[in-house]
Amino acid sequence: MILIIGLAVWQFHKPTPASSQPKPPATTSATTGFTNPVSVAVPTANQKTSNASPSIATSAEMTDIENRYREGQIDKGQAIQETLMEENKKSLDLYGRVVDQYGQPVVGAKVEGSILLNVSFVRSGGETHFTESDPEGRFSFLGVHGVGMGIRPQKEGYIYNLKMPSQRPDNYQPAPNNPVVFTMWKVRGAESLISSSFGSKIPFDGTPVMFDISTQKQNPEGDLQLTLSRFPLQIPPGLIHPYQWQVRIGMLHGGLVPENDAYPYWAPDNGYEPSFEFNMSSNNVPWDSKLIQSFYIKSSHGQYGRMQVTIYTDLAPARIKFDFLLNPSGSQNLEPSPTK
Repeated sequence: MILIIGLAVWQFHKPTPASSQPKPPATTSATTGFTNPVSVAVPTANQKTSNASPSIATSAEMTDIENRYREGQIDKGQAIQETLMEENKKSLDLYGRVVDQYGQPVVGAKVEGSILLNVSFVRSGGETHFTESDPEGRFSFLGVHGVGMGIRPQKEGYIYNLKMPSQRPDNYQPAPNNPVVFTMWKVRGAESLISSSFGSKIPFDGTPVMFDISTQKQNPEGDLQLTLSRFPLQIPPGLIHPYQWQVRIGMLHGGLVPENDAYPYWAPDNGYEPSFEFNMSSNNVPWDSKLIQSFYIKSSHGQYGRMQVTIYTDLAPARIKFDFLLNPSGSQNLEPSPTK
């Protein structure tokens, strides 16, 4: 809603001549990494990406509103209000298809379409429509209008994670042979999993630290090894300036696979590496003092699970937090219990 209002305000401001517009500051970026063992780019907590660029409608009605505003027939408030109401007329026709993780159609899924509508400067409203997927998993919403539409398929025995696409794409061209695909996870059946979290202090001078997954404690005979190196070792108190740090995470007699799945409910069969290293240079843009990384894990006892590691490199001593989900049976099934 705020974005739409902002765009409307922008629409009714006269443009500043190009020669008087300030130039944006130059930006630089750098990526670094190790080559031995496996090296990956460091994900930063404040890094975001977007493929969409906001735009305001350019229909004949919008042009008429702008012309009447510039001719003084309506004031800016009226122009913005009419623009917001015009946004409600946008067609949101959608052809969709629901499939499971194997690409098979999900038949009889109840699909909810939530329509966003502008009401005023400070208030938005909406309406909800429902339909059901056919034997090919197909569904459609036709003849609906609004600012945008959220989509949520539901069916017993399936999970829909909202990390998956859950909105009608702005640039979507509706056609029966061009459905937007929504993937659900067909439940295999939850097993008894062990969930645990624990934290610890760690050195930042490159000294390896061993952890035992089963006891959740530091143990020189453990199966999880972590090494943190910070340059310089001592950080001046107060404002933190960018510095270099390196982290190595390894699983002895087992392995790790980076995890960034919308449905992390089945550990992979293969692809496990003994260790991964992360390097944050003082010149990285953006720079961050914290590392958050998720893995599928295979323990030294042949057990599968998931692990998220959070490391705070700017503390003295540094801090680490582990979040584990482990299947003690040796199965790759990591599905959550329906009751949790």
